[in-house]
Amino acid sequence: MTEELKPCPFCGTKPLLYDLLDTHGGFSVECPADGCDTEKMKRTKAEAVAAWNTRAAAALAGTAPGGA
Repeated sequence: MTEELKPCPFCGTKPLLYDLLDTHGGFSVECPADGCDTEKMKRTKAEAVAAWNTRAAAALAGTAPGGA
């Protein structure tokens, strides 16, 4: 079972998960909000969700790279 996606750490919008296996060989999690250029691309759905959620948690805690 895949974890639920956390909201975008910058705007709070619910992210979208795309299955891009046929075209890009993986899964992408993106924030759909205008001006929020955030995306995580990974080979598996579980990896994409984990990468997004880890990044979101780090940004909310103020420990993400770039001071976000």
